[in-house]
Amino acid sequence: MPCYNGSKTIAESIESVLAQTYPYFELLICDDTSQDNSIEIIYRYVSKDSRVKLVANEFHKGVVGARNSCLNNATGRYISFLDCDDLWLPNKLRSQLVFMNEQGCSMSHAPYTMFDNTQQRKEFIPQKVISFKDIIKTCDIGCLTVMIDTKYVKKQDVFLPNIPKEDYALWIKLMKKGVVSLSCEINHSLYRKQDKSLSSSKISEFFKQWNVLREVAQLNLLKSVVCITTYAFNGYLKHRTFSNK
Repeated sequence: MPCYNGSKTIAESIESVLAQTYPYFELLICDDTSQDNSIEIIYRYVSKDSRVKLVANEFHKGVVGARNSCLNNATGRYISFLDCDDLWLPNKLRSQLVFMNEQGCSMSHAPYTMFDNTQQRKEFIPQKVISFKDIIKTCDIGCLTVMIDTKYVKKQDVFLPNIPKEDYALWIKLMKKGVVSLSCEINHSLYRKQDKSLSSSKISEFFKQWNVLREVAQLNLLKSVVCITTYAFNGYLKHRTFSNK
């Protein structure tokens, strides 16, 4: 769990992990020099539950360095991700572990619910099977829903690339190596939607997407144009779907 100035939400996020019905986990939190009282909140949980651990940022400042610092200190077989403003429902870990063991898969994802400050909720349903050919055209994978089995995927390969849209870049990196992600089709995750809907932000996201396709997927120019166009069209359809709910 990376944290930067997350004092308004991090306690709720931590509590959602501690409420898991599957109790055998470690919650690694990297505070990236927050300027609010996030660190005091984290220490409060560290002091009362040994499963919560605070780690130093061992890499560059920012969310990628914070995530990778947590990964560097992780000792468990399975890796999951949660930001300091998102939430898991109590059966998230247990149901996903059961699914992965039944399917024998190395990576899984799931549906998730987006909510905002008005408490409006919209469910996102991803593709059931996602491979490299799918991920370069649309990203249906919510980072907070992912679980990766390091028995089949080398832990070193799970470290996130130092590039904007780092989670998307990671899925592409893994799937280039042949990893396929299966959806467990049960919604146990709540994604807190921030107000980043300005046109300038959307344009910025477009160029970040383009950069990942070129630098990480290493697509040629024509293939990148086709994929980014498909990605934009799929994003438009998803936006219309969410808006009409």
